[in-house]
Amino acid sequence: MKTTTSKRRNLALLFAGVAVLALGFVGCKGRFSSKAVPYIATLDLRSGLREVDSAGVMGVSFPTGSGFAGLILEIRTHARDKNLRGVLVRLGDRLDMEHAEELAAVLAPLRAVSTFPVYCHADGLGNATAALAAKVCTRLVLAPSGEVSTVGVAVQNIYFHKLLTEKLGLSLDVLQIGKFKGAEEPFTRDSPSAEARQSLEGTLLSLQNEWLEMLKAKPALGSAWPDAPYAAKESHSKGLVDALGYADDTLDELKKVASTDSVKSIKGDGAEGGAGLLQGLMGRQHLPNVVVLRAAGSIVMGHGGSNNVAEGTFTKQVRELLKDDDVKVVILRIDSPGGSALASDLMWHELRKLGEKKLLVVSVGGMAASGGQYLASAGSYVFTDATSIMGSIGVVGGKIVASDAIERVGVHAETFTAAGGDETRRARASMESPLQAWDAPTRERVRAEMTEIYELFVARVAEGRHLTAEQVRAHAEGRIFSGRDAVAFGLADEVGGLASAIDYAKKTAHLPEGSTVGVYESAGGILERLGLVGADAQAPKLSAWAVAAQQLGAPKLVHYASAWELLRTDRIVLLAPSLLEVQ
Repeated sequence: MKTTTSKRRNLALLFAGVAVLALGFVGCKGRFSSKAVPYIATLDLRSGLREVDSAGVMGVSFPTGSGFAGLILEIRTHARDKNLRGVLVRLGDRLDMEHAEELAAVLAPLRAVSTFPVYCHADGLGNATAALAAKVCTRLVLAPSGEVSTVGVAVQNIYFHKLLTEKLGLSLDVLQIGKFKGAEEPFTRDSPSAEARQSLEGTLLSLQNEWLEMLKAKPALGSAWPDAPYAAKESHSKGLVDALGYADDTLDELKKVASTDSVKSIKGDGAEGGAGLLQGLMGRQHLPNVVVLRAAGSIVMGHGGSNNVAEGTFTKQVRELLKDDDVKVVILRIDSPGGSALASDLMWHELRKLGEKKLLVVSVGGMAASGGQYLASAGSYVFTDATSIMGSIGVVGGKIVASDAIERVGVHAETFTAAGGDETRRARASMESPLQAWDAPTRERVRAEMTEIYELFVARVAEGRHLTAEQVRAHAEGRIFSGRDAVAFGLADEVGGLASAIDYAKKTAHLPEGSTVGVYESAGGILERLGLVGADAQAPKLSAWAVAAQQLGAPKLVHYASAWELLRTDRIVLLAPSLLEVQ
């Protein structure tokens, strides 16, 4: 058995080494110069985008590229290239609104140059891709069999209460601090509370207003959206698109307009100023001046995969950056619904120490809610997309109780403790068990613990945002907000994406124009994700819910399901009340 285990471990190490070598070649890409010629850049967004690209090995996922941050950096590098003559953007109906917003910010300036064509070909247009096209495209071509589905913003919550209680006999012993928190409502109610509905509908209205504002850049799209969807011919006749056709023909047309046959693909594995993906085990002499540190996924303790922001791995990354004199600025890129309260506070502490020595600027992607808001509060300046989700300053805690369920199938659980006949002590000793509900005194002890964590959460936000605790409480109790509303309430400083955060950071730190920017991944990160190194040498395993979400191709749902899975080990979590993924 030992020999077999050793062989498997050696094979894993060998595979990891090969993977790192491959990543090393990615990082070196572009260092060998060739004769500069005019060219067209192509950007394929049909499959949507992720904050962190990943691949799986032996059931463990790890980053394979610099993700969305790397894509933004590479687009900015191309935009400054004097040999660029045009861009072809390929669109489908899968793209998150916050990614569309940020891509528009870096691509729209190219459209403003009258001699610089930005052609877009769409297999179909959804809410987000239509908004991006309206802001960016000088010419928009739709596939003859495609459609325009600008149908507006809506969210559907699923409530499992009857299934859990009436069908399965389960219950959820849960408490919340903050009347708007509502993260547990899908399990404890058959419909939303008035507070949850108010918070969610207010946020959706703000998000839809941002979306409509983007559509105004192409008036036909802005005025026709309530009656969508439209088939291809009707979309063309209404002026929603400029032409019907195929992608290869659109590229040929662009080649003629740009007077070049040379084409380069933007893949997102480049970076700004010559610094690529900074991935470990190969060693490196110098880090770039500006480093993008990603915090994407549910917040957990230990060492995790690409679906998690794991405290152990994250702390190692922050400390490495703190020690490196080449790094002048850290951009913390957050896309997280929250998770472990303990991990959130430990990571906040490390970020505050980093911010004392270096400029720490935050860029919020899709979500910095609950634990994500906790981390964002550590930055000296916070940028957020207008369509991001922020806030959810509140606490939820509890456990699933299966005692009634197993009794229904003839199974009885008896609790034995050293407490003798003292019922309170007996209940307290077994309070973590899923086979016993909390008694009233235990619930009050948990409530007191949660209240203290809530007050600490409020204090952390108040300290980081230079607000009073009362000012924070006015927008707390679990309420969520759009990015623009978060700025208005003082939870963030400015509406803008990653590019805006980088420009602000360079200017604030007085860095020269040629300062390098790179996307950071901790040295040793791959082996940590393979579960071969690290404090616990074990990456958290995905729950059945998270695995199902992964199979559906819904990475943000994986993050959210993984965060809920924490209730198996963490009694108290900082989790957004619902998953909002606006497309």
